[in-house]
Amino acid sequence: MNPGLPFQRYPPLLEYLRAIRNVVFSPITPETARIVLVLGNPSADLDSFISAITYSYFQNHVNNQRARGAIFVPLLNMPKTRKANQDDDKACLKEVITIRDVLDSDDTRSDLRHVFRPDLSESSLGPKIPLVLVDHNAPAISIPKIPSSSILANLDLIGCIDHHVDEHVIPEGSSPRIVTTGIGSCTTLVVSHLRQSGTWPKVLDSPQSAAVAEVCHLALAPILVDTKNLKAGGEKCSDLDRAIVAVLQNEMSGTAMMGIKSSWNRDDFYEPVFAAKAASLDLLTAQEMFERDYKSWTEGAIEIGISSLVRPVSWLVEHFKGGAAELAGEIQRFAKQMQDEQTSDGVGFEVFVMLTPGPKGGKGKEVVMVTFSDRAAKVIEVFEEKAGELKLEDWDDRCREDFKAAFDKQCGQMRYKVWWMTNREKTRKQGAPLVREAVSAVQQ
Repeated sequence: MNPGLPFQRYPPLLEYLRAIRNVVFSPITPETARIVLVLGNPSADLDSFISAITYSYFQNHVNNQRARGAIFVPLLNMPKTRKANQDDDKACLKEVITIRDVLDSDDTRSDLRHVFRPDLSESSLGPKIPLVLVDHNAPAISIPKIPSSSILANLDLIGCIDHHVDEHVIPEGSSPRIVTTGIGSCTTLVVSHLRQSGTWPKVLDSPQSAAVAEVCHLALAPILVDTKNLKAGGEKCSDLDRAIVAVLQNEMSGTAMMGIKSSWNRDDFYEPVFAAKAASLDLLTAQEMFERDYKSWTEGAIEIGISSLVRPVSWLVEHFKGGAAELAGEIQRFAKQMQDEQTSDGVGFEVFVMLTPGPKGGKGKEVVMVTFSDRAAKVIEVFEEKAGELKLEDWDDRCREDFKAAFDKQCGQMRYKVWWMTNREKTRKQGAPLVREAVSAVQQ
């Protein structure tokens, strides 16, 4: 039997997620509790939605003062159909609700339907639904043909927990308002906040300890993946990441002391998770690869898309039967798809960036920038000027000539450049703001 929400005893994860589904896909009655959405970023990656699950799970205990009168609902920021081969899915995580689920179900509660489909709403603007962001600090909800402004008008942004650069959208005084860079995983910040705020449980009986240990096991996955099993350098792995991993491991080992078997080994856990994340790319189409870990921003009249891949450019060229020419064509097709889904008048999808880890033995990571208009073509030079901290160098990989020939042939208005990013400590978190600055600069 599913637990009531908010719950008095910590339930197993599967029961918890099914209880959340009951809240979302049940009609509203006078007794229905209000909800608070907990939303990750549009890449819908492991760190993003596990941050949302972990935060909501502990907020939904009745002893947490903030949860009284409200149910925290983790929502996967995925407005398109869930991919069956999405590598981040585990059995229980398939119960996590996506924006697509909310859009497609006839049983979605009316206040949520009003938020995400304002064009179909029969009522006037009702009370806003509170929203807490995790793994980003500026709301980004993109539903084809629905202006994001219409969606955001029905949401009340009350807080965030994030490890990216502060975009100064979250109001000062919001609670929580945690925007801390230099942390490998957002899940680290979520667990740290729950502990510091007194939301994290203290002494539990065996069944509840086992349930909490299950959530701890879940929370370890994104932290270890993002910090490369705590072996990454620089801003990819902080002392706080290491401390929180120790906390989570202690929570799990505590179940063994109570007679619950715990044979968990960090290395044994990390290797298959990371291998699956990399191997899953083999199963995806080009469009799915680009969307798999994708974020977008709008600066002025230009939309920017940045996709993080786990394979180098040379792998992409070899993966497609048509080689570099097929890759170029797929990028053009993706850009057209993004433009077709654009809802804001006068805004064009004009800059697409791919970040890859680079090949073994290469000079660094790879940055591929492709632009689709004359004005956007200027972004390439401006970005290069602004990106000193990334330590960019001209790309001279073994597949360079094939890549250049294919992209030059299909060019049209498409301009491009590829660099080595020799500062391996930098990621999209540092690169994206520089791209956005360059896009903004060419429009002034």
